[in-house]
Amino acid sequence: MTDAEISEVLSRDYVLGVWVEDIKDYALKEVVKNGKQWAGYKLVEGRSDRKYADETKVADTLLATGSYSEDDIYTRDLLNITAMEKLLGKK
Repeated sequence: MTDAEISEVLSRDYVLGVWVEDIKDYALKEVVKNGKQWAGYKLVEGRSDRKYADETKVADTLLATGSYSEDDIYTRDLLNITAMEKLLGKK
C-alpha cells in the first residue's frame, strides 16, 4: 500500500470498525437462528466472571445470622461466589 492509501484507510477506521461489528452481529444471528457456518469460525460460549454486586451487604447479612464469623467468610477479600457456595451450599 502507498502512504496515501494507508492514510485513506486510517481516516475511515471508525466507519470500517462499525462495518466489521455489523458483519459480526449479522454472522452471530445467522449462526444462532439458522445454524449457518463459516469456514474457520465456530460459536463458543463466552466466559463470565461471577462477582457480588455488593460485597459489604453480603458480608453484613452473613455475619448478622450469627452462624458465620469473619474468619469463615473472609480471606484477604470476601470469598468468591464458588467458595461461598462450597461453604453455604447452593441454596
